[in-house]
Amino acid sequence: MNPNRNLDVSCTNEIAMTPALTEAPVEAQTIPEPIKRGKKGKYQGQTGPRSLKGKERSSKNARMIHGLRAKKLLMPFEDPKEYEAHVAMIVRALKPQDAVEHGIVDAYAYALWTSPRYESYEQARARDQFESKVATLEPEKIAQDLGLDTRHQIHAPAYLVDLNHEIAQEQIDRAAKLLGDHSKIKSSMERGDPSSLDWPVALECYPELFGALDQWLITRDDAVTVYGEDGKTLDPFQIEHPDCLWNDLESYACVLYFEANFMRLKPQITVLLERMYWKTCIRALAGFSDHFVKSQNFAFTQLERLADYRQMKKKFAKFEEQDMEES
Repeated sequence: MNPNRNLDVSCTNEIAMTPALTEAPVEAQTIPEPIKRGKKGKYQGQTGPRSLKGKERSSKNARMIHGLRAKKLLMPFEDPKEYEAHVAMIVRALKPQDAVEHGIVDAYAYALWTSPRYESYEQARARDQFESKVATLEPEKIAQDLGLDTRHQIHAPAYLVDLNHEIAQEQIDRAAKLLGDHSKIKSSMERGDPSSLDWPVALECYPELFGALDQWLITRDDAVTVYGEDGKTLDPFQIEHPDCLWNDLESYACVLYFEANFMRLKPQITVLLERMYWKTCIRALAGFSDHFVKSQNFAFTQLERLADYRQMKKKFAKFEEQDMEES
């Protein structure tokens, strides 16, 4: 007798007495279908060209644009569109045929694009150095280097070291005319003695010169100007001290000299400032074009790579032809 017989029967009875599991209806297990959405726009979301001409143009763009170019570093002031146009021009010239050639041409285009950067940096640095040096340069030194006398050096204007300063032709002509009036007054003196001149008469003969002198003295904040309280006749102090009036007129003539001659002296001043800069600049611009030379060499290395690669492709194509003929 099998001792496990009763156990087997009981297990069988339990299994028989267990209610059978029923499968779920098929409808309950059906995965819901995705909701059908309506048309998205006229072309159901298509944004590419549909005409033959548009597709042809798009295919050309696809050959010219690739992922490498998107990783190129452009300066904040460099226009990405200009860079794309630059690359497109290089691509049209070299006509890369595959991914390898595209990479070489892209490196070449980027090298050409970046080669002027260091020159621009050095130019900006040189400009800053020059302006910092000019800011500490006294106009009197330029007047001295121009060979002018002490009075002209004392009254040298600040714009004498500003090469961007411009004086209108009208102002130049006016200054030249007033200088002519000053020379006439000087020639009217006896042996250069201011006391020998009738100053009230000179005021009547050259009102424009004395009016300009009066405004200059006011601007300089002098205690005594040309005119008295009536604003028409000479100040009594000037009549009693003609030497002082003549000294003021001589000083103002120096101011007029620079107004009349600055534009003419500009080239000479430029040479003086240039010599000053090269003698005193903090660092001579040795290696000014090092980066330019290196980037240019790198660029032309890419052209050599492109030529070597194309030559290698021709050899491979020739070997393939030979293999096909032998087979």
